[in-house]
Amino acid sequence: MRKFRGLIACALALAALLHPGAAFAHKVIHRLSIEGDAVVGRIGYFNAGWAADAPVEVRDDQGRILFETRTDADGRFRFVPTETTAHLVHANLGGGHVLDVRIEAADLPPGVAAAETETDSQPKRRSFWDRLTGR
Repeated sequence: MRKFRGLIACALALAALLHPGAAFAHKVIHRLSIEGDAVVGRIGYFNAGWAADAPVEVRDDQGRILFETRTDADGRFRFVPTETTAHLVHANLGGGHVLDVRIEAADLPPGVAAAETETDSQPKRRSFWDRLTGR
């Protein structure tokens, strides 16, 4: 029986060496910046390129979805914040690769507070296209 324990241990060690996928998984990398009244981001993998067509959700602290989109072929996405609240950016790239980034309300573009005040006095829901193009 002791012979088999050593053999099993060697077989498991060899299997771990031959299947390094989990040990060498790609790290998720991201860039976020403010461009005008929009938050622009890019998501990818360290040493493996950008994440194309990845779903991106932006939520508030209560979990309410503020914006949904997908990255383009170069891993880029863009959204225009319309509320002065913290924004939680979540992207699931598959294979256990997940990005979660919090953007504090103070770090949002300066025009958000003005837009929110306008919306309070004149309730108007902006279309997806208007938010995307910054109208």
